[in-house]
Amino acid sequence: MRHRTLVPLSVFHKTNEEAILYGYSIPKNTTVCPNIWAVHFDPEHFENPEEFRPGRFLDGDGKFIKSNRVIPFSVGQRGCLGQQLAKMEIFIILIGLLQKLRVGPDPEKPLPSFYIGGNCIATYEPPQFEVVFKRR
Repeated sequence: MRHRTLVPLSVFHKTNEEAILYGYSIPKNTTVCPNIWAVHFDPEHFENPEEFRPGRFLDGDGKFIKSNRVIPFSVGQRGCLGQQLAKMEIFIILIGLLQKLRVGPDPEKPLPSFYIGGNCIATYEPPQFEVVFKRR
């Protein structure tokens, strides 16, 4: 969810009071757009952010390390209302598939590069590809 941010620019918000950010004054009632992609790809917080390395979120014992810089559902009080439901659905669907099926690339059709995909302004659009499901 960090490497392929589905909604890179999140949802527009409005400031409810004047704010100072890095020395810039942002007046009350200014429309702002959180750039989630910029947070997820900040090299100051993620070494080689363009590399897909799920292991960066595991400690020496293989346990998950939560990062407050992974914000696929936006941030603050106006974050995604469906975040908890979406996370549960993702977990249930993936576990259900992986328990019963092996998922692999179609040997007759090569997978596209992991590093390509259409980023339009509003959402990330993955390239088309085909996979094969086999019973375990």
